[in-house]
Amino acid sequence: MIVEVGHHLAGELFWLDTRKLTESVPGAIYEVVVKTRGIRDPEEVARRLLEELPKRFNLNIIWLRVDDNEIRMQIEGSPFPWPALLAFLPELLGLIGIVVVLISVALLVAYAPSWLLGLLIFGALLAYVGPAIGRTVLKGVRK
Repeated sequence: MIVEVGHHLAGELFWLDTRKLTESVPGAIYEVVVKTRGIRDPEEVARRLLEELPKRFNLNIIWLRVDDNEIRMQIEGSPFPWPALLAFLPELLGLIGIVVVLISVALLVAYAPSWLLGLLIFGALLAYVGPAIGRTVLKGVRK
């Protein structure tokens, strides 16, 4: 049985070292993958995660998928402390009777931020106009 809630965002995943994570970045989208030894009631797991995670960590769950052996969720950084979330997941799932085998975290890059596009346009404009500005400024200095 598979339970899916929300809309899955497509994009490229960059896997992160969970030992080096400190705090989430506001607005960034992360995909968390929890491998388990089996899930008897995916609906109960989905319900508990949707209730507890936003309440405890003030995070936004964009997409959640629970199947027989794996939990995948896309969450938005709020910020929240990663060590606390990564410690809480096995604790919460253990209360339901689920043994966690592995937790992985990936940064989802679905689009280029608008400020990056602005910097690229400004850089291209500066590369085109910059030499002419430099010659004009240096002409006055040389005399």
